[in-house]
Amino acid sequence: MFTTSNYQELNWPASNNNDIALSQVLIADTPLNLNGRFSNKNTYKNIDFSYNNSLNASVVRKLNFTSAENMSAAEFVIYGRQNGVDIIENIGGPNNDTVTSNNYYDYIYKIEHAGVVVGSVSIGTDKIGFFTLTTFDVNNYRKTLEYAINFVIDPADDANVKYNILGSLNRKRGLYQDLIDKKYFYLIREAEDRTKCFDLNSTTALLLIQITQNTDNRPLTAQILQI
Repeated sequence: MFTTSNYQELNWPASNNNDIALSQVLIADTPLNLNGRFSNKNTYKNIDFSYNNSLNASVVRKLNFTSAENMSAAEFVIYGRQNGVDIIENIGGPNNDTVTSNNYYDYIYKIEHAGVVVGSVSIGTDKIGFFTLTTFDVNNYRKTLEYAINFVIDPADDANVKYNILGSLNRKRGLYQDLIDKKYFYLIREAEDRTKCFDLNSTTALLLIQITQNTDNRPLTAQILQI
């Protein structure tokens, strides 16, 4: 039998060009209105990808800036956060195309802009990234933890979705890719493309699921049970 303390369901909505901000004309000296699908409907002032959002999502993603016009003279400044680390990132505007941030974000404080341009821009999210970091109950001091993971994916898309499952013993602030490169997170399973439930048994207190491929931009659900 399991309880909510050892069962977690993480939702990954399909990405959209309006996830962060609906198409809008830039206003001088005014941050963009964060009124997209992920927005906090009470304030429209921030985006929480992990918990308090209108899509009940648990994701860490890059941002896409899209415009049908030439906005290359504009510079956007993203004020956000990933895994406890504040990030300020500058990104040039699109030119009848989409430009993508370098960083993944689990929280957006605000997005500002500079440069005088005419046109409108929308802000969405990319279709790969990370699920929100999962924490296990290790108070019983077991040497290994047994857990089961089930991915809910349309069988037709099975081969088009791949992901890495990584573990860590202790939580540490830092950008996920940096922590992976430094071997702080160790690989448990690589590039899975299967939908059925599988069991894992390893020494880990934290579980990080990295979506490395989602060709058809499908919604995903990860069901995680600590046994």
